[in-house]
Amino acid sequence: MGNEVNTEKAVKSSFSKGYRMLPARFQSEARKEIMAKCGWKSIVTFYNKCNGRVKIFKLEVVAIEKFFNQYNLNPWTGEYLY
Repeated sequence: MGNEVNTEKAVKSSFSKGYRMLPARFQSEARKEIMAKCGWKSIVTFYNKCNGRVKIFKLEVVAIEKFFNQYNLNPWTGEYLY
């Protein structure tokens, strides 16, 4: 019980843990794909949302989770899904 992750709180903070878990060779393409799916126009917006400085909206949450599922990662915790 103590190890459970409060996804709602994690979603509001950042997805940097999941992003850092991606191999470095995939990070650039991952950033571009997430930005395109979420409609973010600048790298600054990406990193502000990634690091939790700007709120992530519900539709963006869905796109981010769908993207990270391809890599078997939870974007909010950085842990493998299975």
